[in-house]
This record gives sequence, structure tokens and C-alpha cells, in this order.
Amino acid sequence: MAIISKAGAAVAAAALLVAGACASEDDNGGDEAANDETTTTAAAGETTTTAAPTTEAPATPDVAGEPDEVDDVTLDSCDNSGVDLATARGTITNDSSEPSNYLLEFSVVDGAGAVVGSGFGAVNNVQPGGSVPWEGTSDVALPEGGTCQLASVERFSA
Repeated sequence: MAIISKAGAAVAAAALLVAGACASEDDNGGDEAANDETTTTAAAGETTTTAAPTTEAPATPDVAGEPDEVDDVTLDSCDNSGVDLATARGTITNDSSEPSNYLLEFSVVDGAGAVVGSGFGAVNNVQPGGSVPWEGTSDVALPEGGTCQLASVERFSA
């Protein structure tokens, strides 16, 4: 545990106040401190960097596979139909120039966002420009409040 003297604490507090009052402007006349990270130097020479707060929604999980293959596939629904295992359904639209086979993997995610299982789907001989439905079944039931997320897409020549 570090002990800071009253004088050291006063200097650090003053440095924080000065740093907060002295926002710099970028080349476009904007407030650089409001858009980027904030760096503060304490009395003992320590530097603390704090990222600017963000209001953006979290990004969707990355889907493994080539981008031009991944964008061929949508995952439209997920439920416990029939066999009491999570079943995902969607559409494949082959945007390549040749007939293609697809192998899809999806994750089963609980209400807290944790992956609790996975499933697979496969569709063969999708014609160029053609759209077909796909369906895959997982190894677990869809938990209450859970969902399915596309995890990977692979496209092969038919």
C-alpha cells in the first residue's frame, strides 16, 4: 500500500484540475479531449490513461469465414422445435459464380451471453444467385432468454 503525503496529494489534485481545465483543440477546431482518450500526469511522474466513454452498442460477434461467404448466410430464427434441442434456421444466397456447398456452425447462447452449446447445418449444390433455406440442430436445448448466433460459414465448390 502506498502512502501519499498531504502535499503530494494536493499537487496531484491540482494537476488533475489543470488537466481538466486545459482541453486542447484539434486541427479542425474540435475538442480533442472529448473525442479521444484523456491522459493525466500525477505529481510522482505516473501517467494514467482513461478511454473516452462510449455509447455505441456492443458489436455483433465475429463470424469465422471469408467475408464473401459469411454474407451469403442469414440466421433468421432459433427455437426448441421438435426434439427439444435448439434448432436454427436461415437462408443461404449463393453470390459466387459456381454451384456451392455450405457448412455452417452456430452457437447457442444463454440469456447472460455465455455460449452453452453449438450446432451445425449443411446445404449442398446451391446454384449461383440461388437462395435456399437452411436448418441446423444443436447439442443442447435453447435456454430461456437464449438465442443462436452464427459462428462460422464455409463455402465449397459443389
